[in-house]
Amino acid sequence: MKTYTTRIVLLSLITAGLILPVLLRADDTGTNAPDTSATQSQETTPATPKHARHGAQFRGTLDSMDTNAMTLTVGSQTFKVTHRTKITNNGEPATLADGVIGAAVRGSYRTNDDGDLVATRISFGHGRKKKETSDDSTSTNSAAN
Repeated sequence: MKTYTTRIVLLSLITAGLILPVLLRADDTGTNAPDTSATQSQETTPATPKHARHGAQFRGTLDSMDTNAMTLTVGSQTFKVTHRTKITNNGEPATLADGVIGAAVRGSYRTNDDGDLVATRISFGHGRKKKETSDDSTSTNSAAN
């Protein structure tokens, strides 16, 4: 008799565990339904870029630049340069005027509210500091004979 009661209680608990989540979901009417007003506003608002925090990347050759208008063109894209744009030339701090037409350039940018592409980072050249060579032939790792 004891095992029979234990089996009934155990089966009841298992059944309740399977049915209870289904019943709770059924009572949850409409909370997961999409809000139509939010959907309409998303259609008019442009989607946030995948890399919104760091911006999108660009790479190519410098086609043109205008230091008066503070713009540079890479391929078919024209980027605005602001006082917040970090500019480097071979890893060293630089200005827009340090760019050379036809040379390698890369960086990142964001799109502002007006739809303009605003450069956040520009790297002219290889983007790394040139290694300094040493003429010193003395080595601390050389074996003494």
